[in-house]
Amino acid sequence: MSTALRPSSRDAAIEAAFGHSIQDLNQQQAIAPASPALQRMLEMRSFLTAVESHLDEVLNRIHTATAPGQEPVAEDLAVDLQWLTAATRTRDQYRQSIDQLLRVMPASSARTHLARPTAAPAPARPAATAQAGPAVRRMR
Repeated sequence: MSTALRPSSRDAAIEAAFGHSIQDLNQQQAIAPASPALQRMLEMRSFLTAVESHLDEVLNRIHTATAPGQEPVAEDLAVDLQWLTAATRTRDQYRQSIDQLLRVMPASSARTHLARPTAAPAPARPAATAQAGPAVRRMR
């Protein structure tokens, strides 16, 4: 399954910050160039979903190996515990990075306007006229 389709533990925060569902944000990125904040967020989310998927696999393996009636192999459990530790640390780092990006992201880039096809480009703004007098510098 694609990381874009998998849920992540930070989807609700991302959706709240950008004002759209994860599905809509991924479609936006596919249609038109997304804002740098949205691109970074979707990349970080993709990494997080991959790590969370691996974490689920390791946890399932440990639960299966330690289920009643099973004889766990010490070496296998030791390796799985190392993987579990690494995956948990990585997941926590991605969560922190996403939370930090959401905190420092400019408010204007947070509210992503979904691209809609337009018939014609917007008209150019008229050029500014030159001032008659010398420029005045304000002192603060």
